[in-house]
Amino acid sequence: MGKQATIKEIAQMAGVSPGTVDRIIHNRGNVSEDKRRRIEETIARVGYRTNVHASAISFKKVCRIVLAIPETNPGEYWDDIREGILDGLREYSDIRTECKWLFFDQFNRESCREQFEKVIGLEPDAVILGPIFEAETKELCKKLDAGGIPYAFTDRTVPETTPVVSVAADQLAAGALVGRIMMYATPEGSSIGALKAIRTGEDSSKNSDLRQKGLYDFFRARGMEDRLVFSDFSITDRQQSKREILNLIREHPDMKGIAVLNSRGHIVADILSEEGVRGIHLVSFDLTEQNASRLRGGSIESLLCQHPRAQGYKAVSAIIHFLLFKKADEGGSIYMPIDILMVENLPFYRASAL
Repeated sequence: MGKQATIKEIAQMAGVSPGTVDRIIHNRGNVSEDKRRRIEETIARVGYRTNVHASAISFKKVCRIVLAIPETNPGEYWDDIREGILDGLREYSDIRTECKWLFFDQFNRESCREQFEKVIGLEPDAVILGPIFEAETKELCKKLDAGGIPYAFTDRTVPETTPVVSVAADQLAAGALVGRIMMYATPEGSSIGALKAIRTGEDSSKNSDLRQKGLYDFFRARGMEDRLVFSDFSITDRQQSKREILNLIREHPDMKGIAVLNSRGHIVADILSEEGVRGIHLVSFDLTEQNASRLRGGSIESLLCQHPRAQGYKAVSAIIHFLLFKKADEGGSIYMPIDILMVENLPFYRASAL
């Protein structure tokens, strides 16, 4: 890779002064449209990328960043996102920040609403959100937009909002990938269960809804949608989950596969193991410690992983770039890879933060 062009070289190519180029790069205005066009065309042609850390040296303001994400236990999905956020804050530690964390119960709408209502009062310069509940997220984003406060999402995108960036996997594609795994892993014509977790105040997460749609569309395109059986289970009430799962299997004795459309596959795996249910290919999402344990033990056959730690890191990176340069480094959505993890490649897998 060749050496990057300097600001002085860009100025010479565009026929302007280095100070004019610097104003464009750092979005400080007072540049004619003709000069702006010439500079931006030159920057695009030479592939110039701003040195964030060098820019940080002259950035004197202390930035208040509010992070409102689900509370979590060590080794769980949202704990990995939190670790990725911390990775990003360490990477950009030359930017002086004050971080305020607001944690909510991802299975309780009221808990989310209570925490989101605190965000504006903390007077943030930027916000990173776990947008689990759509209505509450949209309401908060309206306030952030009105105040000119930039924000980023991890884990999912939300329609009718304007984040600096949304960092997530494509959930329709994830559902289709589950469908392909199940098509190859189960006998032709057998039933396949698809389970979503029940939430307080909302039937299920939007990510699970999209995964279910992707799964259904995959089978429908092949004329096999009648193989799918959809059901719910409880995260908080294990006995209720046990009844629902066992009833599902009794009602469909030909069931050979179950897809758990969130990261709680270990709950279903334990129920099946305790009841001596064999011969069901169980697929779930995310490399949590609990899921990894069941994958090693054989009660989960495969996991779909969507790099949560990298999601947190990239959200911080996008917000820092926006605070420095007043423009999105990568607009719209960043879609994460979706990895298929089985017991054979588990020992060699490392979900990178970058």
